[in-house]
Amino acid sequence: MDIHLLLNGVPGAGAEPNAPASSKTTEARYKTYCMIHALRFNAKWTYEAIVQEVKMTPSGVWKICQALATTWKNKTGRLPIINTLIPKLPVQTATINAENRRKTRREIAWMSGINACYKTLPTVFAKKRI
Repeated sequence: MDIHLLLNGVPGAGAEPNAPASSKTTEARYKTYCMIHALRFNAKWTYEAIVQEVKMTPSGVWKICQALATTWKNKTGRLPIINTLIPKLPVQTATINAENRRKTRREIAWMSGINACYKTLPTVFAKKRI
């Protein structure tokens, strides 16, 4: 069976001529990864046949076959303190009555149950212009 016929339906198997130089190695790894998955699961090749075709170690081929078909990108950085639902509560608390409207942003945030620093609080109220 011809490998190129198998790879026609594999995403990322087509080469991009204007790809940056830094992504060429990543693209080559991705193509190899997709080719191994296509040979193992679509063409039902054995591990030994795949090892001979792609010139990799048997353990490397086995690990790629055991992994997911698409790789997940790791999330980096800190999770956001303020999501889309959080600004609604302090704004509602601040506009309930005249007494709450006279309180500082920090007091309103404390009443709403938000534990954030004084630098983060203006972003909560800036969206609603309070």
